[in-house]
Amino acid sequence: MAAWLQHYGSKAARASTTSDLANYGNGQDETLDFLSARNPQLERFDAIITNPPFGQGGTLATAFIRAGLKRLGPSGMLALLLPADFDSAKTRARYFADHPWFAAKIALTRRIVWFERSDGVRVAPKENHSWFVWRRSPLRVRQAPVILYAPGNAAAELALEEAARADHARACDAGRGDIQAPARWQTEG
Repeated sequence: MAAWLQHYGSKAARASTTSDLANYGNGQDETLDFLSARNPQLERFDAIITNPPFGQGGTLATAFIRAGLKRLGPSGMLALLLPADFDSAKTRARYFADHPWFAAKIALTRRIVWFERSDGVRVAPKENHSWFVWRRSPLRVRQAPVILYAPGNAAAELALEEAARADHARACDAGRGDIQAPARWQTEG
């Protein structure tokens, strides 16, 4: 997760420490079962950002919420990528609308493609996801949570747009003045 965030420009991810249940060779800093009572090696951290395992009936995801809220320090943030309707269960209301630290739900308007197919069949994901965000305020002031809507892959789209602009600039620099820029580029500053 940290590598992905860093790849798409997160300054926070550059100074991040990562952990996972097992060492998968991804360069994480620590092997740690997030649900265990054992504390991470870090003395403090500002954010926990993860796509937790779901488990039967959402039990593991709910356990991740509980563990994450316990581990948050002052001004800490917890962000979990979960099914979009995860907050609608009455048994989980205490973690969402009823929780003083629940800050936001960011509904992704595009479905996540977890794995590309190699058999030529078009990928058609069926699940909707949202980021659920808790923020611990040192002021103990409760604010109403917000609901935001975001493209599911805005960072990747921005990267593709920047690459297209760079390719266009290189073509113009190479004397290919006959290449027309898209109209949306001509109206932007």
